[in-house]
Amino acid sequence: MKNAGRRPLYHFTPPVGWMNDPNGMVYADGWYHLFYQYNPYGTAPGPMHWGHARSRDLLAWEHLPIALYPDEEGMIFSGSCVMDEENLSGWGEGGRPAMIAMYTCHDPETNRETQCLAYSTDYVGFRKYEGNPVIVDESRQDFRDPKMFYNPAHGSWSVALAAGGEVLFYETHDFRHWDQTGSFPIGANGLEGICECPDCFCLDGKWVLVVSVIVGSGEGGAAGAAGDAGVAGDAGAATDAGAATVAGAIGSAFREGQHVTEYYIGEFDGDTFREGGSTQGHGAQLLTYGYDCYAPVTFANAKESVLMGWGNSWEYAGEFINGSYNGQMTLAQRLRIVQAADGPRLLHEPILPQGVGRFTIDAGRLLGGEGQVFPIGGCFVLEITGIDAARSPIGVRLSNDQGEEYVFESRETYYLSDRTRSTGKGAVHAVEYGLVKAPRTKSTCAAGDKLVACYDSSRGQAMLEIYADGGLTPIMVQLRPSSPFSQMGVRALA
Repeated sequence: MKNAGRRPLYHFTPPVGWMNDPNGMVYADGWYHLFYQYNPYGTAPGPMHWGHARSRDLLAWEHLPIALYPDEEGMIFSGSCVMDEENLSGWGEGGRPAMIAMYTCHDPETNRETQCLAYSTDYVGFRKYEGNPVIVDESRQDFRDPKMFYNPAHGSWSVALAAGGEVLFYETHDFRHWDQTGSFPIGANGLEGICECPDCFCLDGKWVLVVSVIVGSGEGGAAGAAGDAGVAGDAGAATDAGAATVAGAIGSAFREGQHVTEYYIGEFDGDTFREGGSTQGHGAQLLTYGYDCYAPVTFANAKESVLMGWGNSWEYAGEFINGSYNGQMTLAQRLRIVQAADGPRLLHEPILPQGVGRFTIDAGRLLGGEGQVFPIGGCFVLEITGIDAARSPIGVRLSNDQGEEYVFESRETYYLSDRTRSTGKGAVHAVEYGLVKAPRTKSTCAAGDKLVACYDSSRGQAMLEIYADGGLTPIMVQLRPSSPFSQMGVRALA
C-alpha cells in the first residue's frame, strides 16, 4: 500500500475518500480481510459503501475493489462476515465455502434500517441475496451493525444486533431465516445510550460482549460500573489534586453524544449474553481510553481473537482530512483475559511493526529530575519496564522546533495523556478532547508494570498507541503537529 502524503506508515488508510468503522473482518485462505465504511467520492461521510483490503500480517495491506455498493434500498452500513464451512446457505461453489456478509441497509430518506446478506466464493466480488432483507423490525430506529458468530450451544449461527439501548440476538440454521432469541440492555450495568457495532465472542473460556455507545443524557448505569473512568479532565488533572476520581457513576464521566466503547465479560447461553455469569461480573469496562478508537470488532474465523477499530473520533473527524483521504484504523491487537485486582479484564497485545526504531527504558534506573533524550522520526516503538519499581513518576515528552509538545505521565494511580499543546489547530487540542486521565489497573500478569507504545508518523500526521499496565490500559491518541515531532525525552518527574 502506498503511503504518499501525510499517511501513517503502518496504520491502514483508504486509497482516497472517507473511511470510518471496520466491517466484515474475517480470516480466509491465509488472508485477513478488512472491509470498512467507505465514501470514495469525498473526505466526509456520504453514500456509504464497503471498502475492502487484505493482509497477511495485519501491517502491510493490499487494496481490493469495493465490495458492496449502495442500491435502490439504501446505503451499505456496518456489518460482518463469516465463513460458511458447512455450506448451510448452499452458496458454496467448487468446494469453496461462501464468505457471507450481513450488513445494514440504511434508507437515507426514512432512516429505516434492515439487515441484508451478500456472499462470495472468490472473496473479492459479492452477490447480494435476492431475498433481502432477512431481518426487519419496523418498530425500531437505530437498528443496525450485525455481528455474526458461531453459536456452540445450539450448533447454529447467531448475530448480535444494535437496537437502540440494547443488543438483540438472533439465530439461524441456514443464514436466510433468523429468529430473535434474546436481548441485553446495556444501561443496567454500563452506559446508557444508543448501541453501535456490537461484537460477541468466546475468549479463554468466557464470553465477551463489546459495545460502542453514543452516550445518552441520563446518568449512566450502576455506580462505578466502569471504574473511575475519567476520559477527559481539566487543566488541574496534571497535579495530584486534580487526579481525584472524576465520578462514581460512569455516565457522569462522559458528555451526552460522546462516542465510547465498553465491554462486558460473562456468558452466552445460546440465546443471549449474560453479564457476569460464573465470573461474578463487575459491570462494563472501558475498552480503550482517549478518543481515537471507536467501533472496534474482532476478526471472524481467526485462530486468535484479534481486534481493530477506527482510529478517529466523531467529535473532530472532519479536522483530520489528509489531502485525498480521511480516516485510519488502529493497529491490530490480540486479546486475552487476565485477572485484575477487581475482576477479569481484557489485555491487549498490539501487533507491532518490525524493523523500526526501538527504545527500551528501565524506569527503575531513572533518578528524580534525570532523563534521556532521543531523536525520533517516522515510526518507533517505546518500551518502559519497571514502572512499579521507579522511585518517582515517569514522564515522556515528544516535541518539535515549533514549541509544540505531547506529554505522557505515569503517576502512582493513573496515567495522563496531554496533547493540548501538540498543535494550535482545531478541537483536537482543546482540553475536553486533549487531556485524558486513565486509572492504573493492577493484575497478576507478569508484565503488568510494563508499557509499550507505538508512534507511527509521516510528515507530522501521527497515531500514538500506548499499552500500559502490560496491555490492560490502552490509550489511543491522534497527533497533528504543524511539523513532525523530532525529539523524545523520558525522565523521572521530580
